[in-house]
Amino acid sequence: MLQSAAALLAPSGDRAVTAPFELMSDEWLERVEGAGCVVSSLALHHLDGPSKQRLFERLHDCLSSRGALLIADLVEAQVPQAQNLFAQSWDRSAREQAGGGPGFEHFVETRWNHFYFPDESDTPSPLYRQLQWLEGAGFAAVDCFWMQAGHAIYGGFKEVRPLSAEGVGYEDALAAAEQVLSQL
Repeated sequence: MLQSAAALLAPSGDRAVTAPFELMSDEWLERVEGAGCVVSSLALHHLDGPSKQRLFERLHDCLSSRGALLIADLVEAQVPQAQNLFAQSWDRSAREQAGGGPGFEHFVETRWNHFYFPDESDTPSPLYRQLQWLEGAGFAAVDCFWMQAGHAIYGGFKEVRPLSAEGVGYEDALAAAEQVLSQL
């Protein structure tokens, strides 16, 4: 995965760096000092709640004044009914993506659906709690931008700024996303 990410990011030159690191170590944080954005994909569900909170606080302190933390990850349901919905939705999505091929059978055989077969190394937290932790860490604009089948894209911005020469502000990004979604 690291090699694939490096290949995809190669056109960004030295603005994007890939390297292995231990998520709970403090050593890697110096690499993101002053960053405009930190993106995490399918990693934070391996941390327990207090560790996520601590990481959100540490990342908030590392980001530039207009920085953002964006997370794509597995989230835990708050009630059993939602957990069942997440499980069924994940199965349906996997079936659709397999397109009738053997991929879905492999998905079922390997017991990949976390909501039916939790793995002890996975400790996802409810989305609502994580949004609270982000806000508690000091992020000014915290939201969920997409959610399906127990997976969500969420995060926080250190500041809410209007559109400027420095880039797109939160409100403008949200309005653009709403426009695209209304056309689907």
